[in-house]
Amino acid sequence: LFFLLRAALLALWTPPRLANRLSRARDMAANAMRENASKNNLVRARESVRRFPELKALCRKFVSTYEKRTEAPDPKYGFKKYKALLQQAVNQRIETIFIDLNDLEEFCKQ
Repeated sequence: LFFLLRAALLALWTPPRLANRLSRARDMAANAMRENASKNNLVRARESVRRFPELKALCRKFVSTYEKRTEAPDPKYGFKKYKALLQQAVNQRIETIFIDLNDLEEFCKQ
């Protein structure tokens, strides 16, 4: 609301040339901000791409090695909770595999 009011007052009380200069200056500043934001997004995307192989390996390690001893063991995978869940998903017994964040925290502490 304040910005609309200010724009209306500027349009009413400033000479046309000054208003055009202010408008151009605002547009240039907005364009510069857009360029900076897109550069930041590009940098973030490149960093994510660099980290992907490491994160993929960590996910594979978690799924293949994490053991949970509280439940009854799976006949094929034993106490490897997520390997057994993946097999159930492949066999179409379940559609979604929920990763318990406590399990993930426990794995990261090891």
